[in-house]
Amino acid sequence: MSRLRQVLLTLCMLALAHPFLVVAVVAAPLAAAVWDGWAFLAPPLAWVVFGALGALLARPELPGAPILPADEPELAALVSRTAERLGFQAPLAIRVVPVVDASLLATKLRGTPAYALLLGWPLVRHLDEAELTAVIAHELAHRTHFDDRWTLRMLSAREGLIASAGNLVHAPAFLARPLLAATQPTAWALELGADQDAVQITGVAAAQQALLHTDRLIEAYESLPVTWEDVLRERDQYPVDVFAAMADALQDPVFVARLDATNARPFPVDVSDSHPPVAERLAALGELPASDPERRPIRLRTADTLERRCVEMLYDTDLTAVHVLELDPDELAAPVDELVSLLLTATSEHDVPSALRAGVAALADGTWADLAGRLEVGLRDAAPSQRHEAARMIVSSCVAQVLVEGLRASGWERTSRWTRVALRSPDGSEVRVLELVQQALDSGDVSQVEPLVAAASFAGTPS
Repeated sequence: MSRLRQVLLTLCMLALAHPFLVVAVVAAPLAAAVWDGWAFLAPPLAWVVFGALGALLARPELPGAPILPADEPELAALVSRTAERLGFQAPLAIRVVPVVDASLLATKLRGTPAYALLLGWPLVRHLDEAELTAVIAHELAHRTHFDDRWTLRMLSAREGLIASAGNLVHAPAFLARPLLAATQPTAWALELGADQDAVQITGVAAAQQALLHTDRLIEAYESLPVTWEDVLRERDQYPVDVFAAMADALQDPVFVARLDATNARPFPVDVSDSHPPVAERLAALGELPASDPERRPIRLRTADTLERRCVEMLYDTDLTAVHVLELDPDELAAPVDELVSLLLTATSEHDVPSALRAGVAALADGTWADLAGRLEVGLRDAAPSQRHEAARMIVSSCVAQVLVEGLRASGWERTSRWTRVALRSPDGSEVRVLELVQQALDSGDVSQVEPLVAAASFAGTPS
């Protein structure tokens, strides 16, 4: 991409991401010149000047908690070896954050330009040494690929434009999308390049397993802990053992199978995606290994302290601490009443069995996308490329969870502590309800779902 094109794209994205700044810097002087009102220009100019000075003088606090080499010598040595092999010579601090993420931030250490490597505690806790090395190598490699400052500025403007979509005043999609589409290939190329650098350090198998297991962790942590937090907050509680509970969940084959099935389904790419799909990244690295290599966890000496700090970063610890592993799993599930009410309204039925049958009929006749729009009015705001898959998830989840509620009332039991959409029937067979509903939606064949609807009981369910 030419330098002129980079500059123009960067300026356009900055303008769309910061419309008030554009008004202050461009529109206000023009208006003052036209109406000879230069006195009115002082407030917006002062706002811009003081805002810029504040941004320059402020030293934003680094996220996360520091990991000192004296406390974690093995982890520090692993980072140091990886940096040395990549030719990374800048001072480097390690910090742990409580989410499934890793990144490299420019900062200063004792006034000297340096970098902070942010490592998500779920990655440190769940990945083995080779996989974590691949993650670290990928992040450190970005510094080499970001040596071109204009490329860095362009991609920073791109991320700013993506983030601004959640602002009260944001750029119209028809203006933002072409800019994001034009800069996406550069963002993807940098990610794929960093993957290749990671391979040089760890080999193909470890780099691929790092991608697969990180993808699994993202899906896991975006499902269970989010639900726990919502449910427990209503009781003024928080999950103090969230990471231990997730470690247990990730050993459950039923839950892991559900995660992997979700991740295996190709999700449509949107222009706002700054990372290529995992399947594409895996393919770029070569053929998948036949089996997982031997896993060797990284040795951690202050794991309890780091985990406690991460819990404190995630939750309001003034609330009452509860242990997820000591609670009945049904206590942690979101109430189904709201889904039942939504399904009744969306199908215009007056009782739950009829609403559920209407939902299954929509799977059979292909009108489920219309049903999704009635279940979730915000679906229209989803990116066009992702609307179909979002509708599929909305309908299948609603129908499956309402159906599970009826089957549980009929005596069916959970087969997993960590997922409620897999049940054991009275005859002892395992039925993965969500999987069957999704298969029915995709094929239009509801022959395996209809017997479940007939077996469900909704006595006492709100109608």
